[in-house]
Amino acid sequence: MIHMSNDVHHTSPITLGNVLDSVAWIENLRPHRLGVLVDLVSEVRICDGGSDEAMTRQPAWREVSTYLIRGAHTAATDHDSGDASHLATTGDAPQTTKPPAHPPWAPPLPTARWVLPAGTARAYAAISGDHNPIHMSAIAAKTFGFPRSSVHGMYSAARALAEVGPIKGATYRWTVSFGRPVQAPSTVDVAITPATVVGHTDNPTAMGFSYEGWNAARNQRHFRGAVTPL
Repeated sequence: MIHMSNDVHHTSPITLGNVLDSVAWIENLRPHRLGVLVDLVSEVRICDGGSDEAMTRQPAWREVSTYLIRGAHTAATDHDSGDASHLATTGDAPQTTKPPAHPPWAPPLPTARWVLPAGTARAYAAISGDHNPIHMSAIAAKTFGFPRSSVHGMYSAARALAEVGPIKGATYRWTVSFGRPVQAPSTVDVAITPATVVGHTDNPTAMGFSYEGWNAARNQRHFRGAVTPL
């Protein structure tokens, strides 16, 4: 399963000491030229008066993570209804089809530069508990079709979110889509800029922040997303 994107609504602050009730499920299986896409949905509610009460409340955190399952097929159709150019140009996977012609991507002016040592993935795995072999071993990564091991996508996304800082507010919508995997050791240029993010909240012109990270030497984008106060 190849991690493609995340869409998070953090609608209520969660503080140390809160008792939480969480639930997760899979939905929205749909075809893609290279397999199928599927959404993994998770919701977290603050559970002050018992789990039954918590389930009647709006979630404090709701996340939709989209994954590509390569080589799989839906029963309904084997035809392409996904945007294969997304994977060819920004997908977190080995390139198996020739990408269509696109105008050259022009990176923005960077606002930060991350210098990632070789142990970045192992350090993040120790904290997050995500010991996926594609991040831990070059040999394992090659077994799954990747040229070498890579840093977790959520490390990059979470670090970008953290660098937006407290100005994002206590509640916000946070999106990320992943492109070329971040290798380590490597250097990642990052741009975090104020932006009017259309359609991310009930306010259609809410002011938020856009961010993206890329490899300047290869002119390849690793990730991009937005953070919008709710």
